[in-house]
Amino acid sequence: MVPLYLTKDYTAPTYMDKIQDPVGIEYGDDSLTVKNVFETERMKSTLATMRKYYTEGYINKDAATASDDKSIKRFVTKGDGQPYAELIWGKDLGYEVVATQIMDTKITNASARGALTAVNKNSEHPEKAIALLNLINTDEYLRNLLNYGIEGVHWEKAEPDASEVEAAKGKEYVYDFKIKLDEAAKKDYSVPYWVQGGLFNTYVLDNEPLDKWATFKEFNDASEEAPSFGFDFDLDPVSTQVAGFRNVLDEFGKSLYTGSVDPEEYLPQLQKKLEATGVQDVIDEMQSQIDEWKDGK
Repeated sequence: MVPLYLTKDYTAPTYMDKIQDPVGIEYGDDSLTVKNVFETERMKSTLATMRKYYTEGYINKDAATASDDKSIKRFVTKGDGQPYAELIWGKDLGYEVVATQIMDTKITNASARGALTAVNKNSEHPEKAIALLNLINTDEYLRNLLNYGIEGVHWEKAEPDASEVEAAKGKEYVYDFKIKLDEAAKKDYSVPYWVQGGLFNTYVLDNEPLDKWATFKEFNDASEEAPSFGFDFDLDPVSTQVAGFRNVLDEFGKSLYTGSVDPEEYLPQLQKKLEATGVQDVIDEMQSQIDEWKDGK
């Protein structure tokens, strides 16, 4: 068993709204001071801890290059979660998973736009496109048809336990039945649920709690807005500099985040390359824009 199983897609916990990775505003910083995340004390400390775990053998040695292998038993790993995410992870792994939240839930522009839907400006029928989007987000039948397919073909209704129905009484977004997918028919119709529209008018699966969406609503309402929430960065003035960040982050990020290399040696190298791509230009431009945004709030 691997004590802390990580893959190349892992990113260390980041206590910052990375408006344009790796530049952003730290959570809790009401002064809205723009920073390079790798220059913050929190990230430096985190990378040092990851290196300690790696050298002591807690992390798999191939973490910086590995893809997730569900057959590998892991004691702990990290994921971007939500209420009941452990049910999905457990199903994928084949055993029960217990989830523990490791940081406060923050609302950022990136999280708010996670499933943004737009109509192409070249659409020949923009009004009809908007009408369809309105239906998807308001018509219960259509939303679930897109989500799960056709009743009797791709899924059947499943009756929830009486005790679960009683416990969910009076809560929002609770439906009279659950969905049991036809395992054989799934190959004919399977879609990413979260990209289609709102989820609160979708039925829950038979292995999910009846009050799942009520819990999601509570989770959302309890989340805190990042100080920079609502700020929209115009990167056109520094688009060339930003374009160079990806190569630098790809070169160093995976190795640093997983503890595969010594941050005392490699963090300065990353910083040097970021400086060469113009990270300070991006910080200065973002600071100028965010100061103007703050003054206009």
